[in-house]
Amino acid sequence: MKYKMKTNPIFLSVVFVLALVMGCSDSKTTRTDTVAQVTDEADAGILVRYETEEGDCGYKSADGKIVLKAGMFDMCFTDTVTYSAVVLKPDEGFVGIDKKGKVLYKIFVFDNGPDDISDGMFRILKDDKIGYADAQGKVVIEPQFSCAYPFEKGKARVSLNCQHIKDGEHTRWESSEWFYVDKNGLKIETK
Repeated sequence: MKYKMKTNPIFLSVVFVLALVMGCSDSKTTRTDTVAQVTDEADAGILVRYETEEGDCGYKSADGKIVLKAGMFDMCFTDTVTYSAVVLKPDEGFVGIDKKGKVLYKIFVFDNGPDDISDGMFRILKDDKIGYADAQGKVVIEPQFSCAYPFEKGKARVSLNCQHIKDGEHTRWESSEWFYVDKNGLKIETK
């Protein structure tokens, strides 16, 4: 059986415009930079990630002015910055920074990288305590837990008093005082 593919003229127009934009870009910027500059040009408050030919990353304003110079970070995980960015900073590890490059907090390390966003939240660290920030990087629950799992379905399992048990190359948490918190950090009852 043969299928005949219909071509959508709107789809073709979008593909043509994207090809044109990417084809006209400066070879020293990444495709991500070029697209972000075109779509976010009106909002000068947003920063976009850029990379040099050497692979160093940094952030610039939507109008192309360099704000955070390439080479300040070992890796940049955030492509478009409205509030904060996740970066790997030499001698500090995975951190959240503001648009001026100031470190806001350390980020919990999971599976050799920065904690993933789960249910709109990710884990942050301060003084060996765990808290949570939202997807924009704003601190929602101040670090206060000795152990804290990712959010799932609006709640996270946490403990104020837990032991970190070394198990080979991994560490597991044990506590007899687990409880759940909601996205405001309030203790909730579960059934």
